This record gives sequence, structure tokens and C-alpha cells, in this order.
Amino acid sequence: MKKLQTSQYDMLLRIITVVLRFSSAWTKIRLFSSQFTQLQESVARIKTLTKDQELLRAGVKPERDQYLGLLVQAVLVTSGQIQAWATVTKDIKLRTRFAFSKTKLSASLLELPGIAREVHTVATANLDALMEAGTTKESLDQLNDLIETYETLAGAPRNAVKTRATITRILQRELRGAMELTKEFFDPSMRQFETKDPEFFEAYRSARLRFSPGSRAQLDENGEPVAKWRIEEAAKKEAKAEARAESTANARTKAKAAKAKRGAQADTVPLAG
Repeated sequence: MKKLQTSQYDMLLRIITVVLRFSSAWTKIRLFSSQFTQLQESVARIKTLTKDQELLRAGVKPERDQYLGLLVQAVLVTSGQIQAWATVTKDIKLRTRFAFSKTKLSASLLELPGIAREVHTVATANLDALMEAGTTKESLDQLNDLIETYETLAGAPRNAVKTRATITRILQRELRGAMELTKEFFDPSMRQFETKDPEFFEAYRSARLRFSPGSRAQLDENGEPVAKWRIEEAAKKEAKAEARAESTANARTKAKAAKAKRGAQADTVPLAG
């Protein structure tokens, strides 16, 4: 991964650690819980993709079974969206055709690429309608990349450079999706804890600190990253304190100068006329 991607991944890991530490605050909030599970799964996929990216750089082919799980999950998500749409449109044939299970797909090693391509083809042809069920062009692009990668790893050895480029695209999309989930869902969702559980809120804000490539975090006495807004606030306070100190010093200097001037005037004896 690039430096920025590494920083984003590290941030996502810190967020997961914080949210798990304060699990009692959100376990009863169903939507928060489901989205957090999605974030955990996304970060787990990022970890796998990062490892395989490094293996391919070293000339070692990653395990096919790792991508079997990723492809099965992607097929289940998209086929489920097709099923939901078919249920609304009362297309029983289409709904039955895409009624897959995780067990069935995982056992269909040879048929899986063909099944996945059929799901991709139908979803692409009906994308406008399926968008209401949650399907996006990005998710279909990622499904296509997973199909190509799985076929490459399952078949005869091919060009590793092409495989690495495909894995890099999947990794970029996965990271972008996780970052968007954090920004669009978790950031606004955390506002409810600002007064209800301020310790959780502050820990999340600290973990949410985004790094720039090559930058280093400022840490507190516990070794935790300090949020950017806290650093800026502390800098402003320090600047104000320095300004006040300088102003006070200038005032004292002026006062001393005025006192000395008055003393000099008192010591002056006027000449007799």
C-alpha cells in the first residue's frame, strides 16, 4: 500500500479498537451494530488484499481459497439484491434462479466463475432498477475484478503483474468504501454519544485522526494519537498565552521607563533667576 493508504488502514484499525472497547454503548443500536460488522469485514478484506499484494511483489502466488471467500461474498450480496428486486417485480423465475447459498457457492469451485459472471451480467443489464436495492457500478466493478483474480489463481499461472494490478484496484475500492462508511455513517452517528458517553466520543475522535503521507501522529501520555482539533486548540491557547506574556512584559517595561523618567525629573533642581 501507499503511505496514504497505510495511514487510512491504521486509522480504520484504531476506530475498530475503540468501538469494540465501548461496545456496551452501542450494542442495542441495531443499525450501528450492523454497519460496524460491515466495517470489520471490509478491514479484514483489506488485510488479505494487502498481504497478497506483497506476496505478488515477492513473486509468490497468493492462496486461491482466500479469493474464493471474497468472491462468494460479493456474489451473495449482488445476487441477494437481484432476488430482492425480483420479489418486488414478482419475477419468481428470476428470484429462484439467483437463490444461492454460501455453502453451495463455496463448494462450486469450477462453476463459481460462471455463476459470478452470470450474476454480474444480469446486474449490469438492470443496474438502473437495482440501484434501489443497493447495487452500484463500483460494486459491480469490484465483482468483475474478483472474478478475474479468482480465475487467474484457480487456473494455470499467468502474468503476475496483471494479477497484482487487479488486486491493487480491488484494494483501492475496498479502502475507499471503508473510508466512505466511516465518514458518511460513523462520523454523524457518533454525535449521539457526545453527551451520553463523552469518553467514547472523545476516544473515537482521537482515533479518527487522519494522517497525511509521511506524517507522524502526536501522542498523549498513554501513547494514543491526539486529535488534530486538540492540537490546534492547544496551539491557539499557547499563542494567546505568549501574546499575553509579551503584552504584560511590554507594559512593565513602559511602567519602569515612566517611573525612571519621573524620578529623573524630580531630581532636577531649577536654576535661580
